[in-house]
Amino acid sequence: MKNKSLAVQIWGFFTAIVLIILIAISILLFVTIKKFFTDESYNTIYAAQRGYIQLNILGKKRNKFKRININNIQYHQDIRRVINIKYPFDSEESRKKFLQLLKSTQEAKGFLRKIDKQINSQSERSKRYVEKINGSDMFYIITKYNHNGESGFVLSYMWNTYSKNLIKTLFSKLIIIIFIAFFISLAAALIIAKYLTKPLKILERNVKKIADKEWYEPIIIDREDEIGRLSDSVEEMRKELVKRDEMQQNMLQHISHELKTPVMVIRSYAQSVEDGIFPKGNLENTMKVIDSEAERLQKRIRDLLYLTKLEYMSRHETPNEEVNMKNIIENVVERFKYSNTNIKWNIELEDIKILGKRDQWKVVVENILDNQMRYAKEYIDIILKTENNAVFIKFNNDGEHIPEEKIGDLFNQFEKGNKGKFGLGLTIVKQIVEKHGGNIEAYNEKDGVTFCIRVPLL
Repeated sequence: MKNKSLAVQIWGFFTAIVLIILIAISILLFVTIKKFFTDESYNTIYAAQRGYIQLNILGKKRNKFKRININNIQYHQDIRRVINIKYPFDSEESRKKFLQLLKSTQEAKGFLRKIDKQINSQSERSKRYVEKINGSDMFYIITKYNHNGESGFVLSYMWNTYSKNLIKTLFSKLIIIIFIAFFISLAAALIIAKYLTKPLKILERNVKKIADKEWYEPIIIDREDEIGRLSDSVEEMRKELVKRDEMQQNMLQHISHELKTPVMVIRSYAQSVEDGIFPKGNLENTMKVIDSEAERLQKRIRDLLYLTKLEYMSRHETPNEEVNMKNIIENVVERFKYSNTNIKWNIELEDIKILGKRDQWKVVVENILDNQMRYAKEYIDIILKTENNAVFIKFNNDGEHIPEEKIGDLFNQFEKGNKGKFGLGLTIVKQIVEKHGGNIEAYNEKDGVTFCIRVPLL
């Protein structure tokens, strides 16, 4: 069943439930109706037997002028079908008539012995019995009587032929009703299945289009239920895929542009040297240009590979090392400060540890300080402290302000400032910080530009 379409599964499941319910109702009705007619048969026998005892044993006469309600006609017809017999039999003729009910003498003797046993064991004044004879049920009541020194039993019985035929008629009509209801439920189940699966089929077609990268058509299904929420989720996925595709195309364009320049310089200088021409006057200076461009190319490739590595690690690895941020910042500053001795370093560091990857936080500090040193005029301030149950790291320099329209895009891929190199450094920083559950922001201050990082405490 699970390999069938969803519409067939819903139709089959709904139909099966309806069929089970109808069968259960049929069985319940059959049992209830049968019990009802059985009880009515015994009530009829009891009423007829009571009248017989009053008239033939107690000697009371019934009022022949008693009004008969039209609703009681069937009741009186039932009474006429009840046969009352004194037991032990008051005559041989009564005994023979009773025995004619049975096909064989052996069966008749056995039934009489059974009646004798029931009478002898009966402690109640009146008791109900049933016996299957010649394929039909005989309902009978045995009642004790004692009047004017005379005692005995009255056996009153009737056959279930009438009730049996009535039950059979009702049940046949019930079967017809069940079949009609079943076929109506089949049609209803088919309509419901089509109604429920229609939006899913639309989703299926759209998802196939997305798989084929035909994702520019929006998915709109106007529903508020689970299918509607699924549609909204698929639409969000579609938008994200479109966004990523555009980013990938832009990234490829930027990469081809950024890598093309150093490759062209290296190749043109190499060809010139091969031809005995030195663009920078001599071989040594020319080779320095080639080496510089090769180093530039190497750094860009390294940044690209590191960015790809970060995206993979963010999905498959969880930061789980104890990282001393004070030591990392001190080590990086020690290496950077000799590259420009005109910059004054103001450092306030608390001894703070966080949970993360040491080599990644080293990259964060290196990339931010590399950016700071390109723009700083006289000083760089670094503060490391705890604030509001989080680690707060602040980098500030007295360089020129960032244009307000560019601050929001500062951490995007290939977004370069006036003195930027490749436009990946701050993108890498943001990914690492967010991977560690933190956030980073940049803003202009009165005397320069500040980068603030906040990450959870260890």
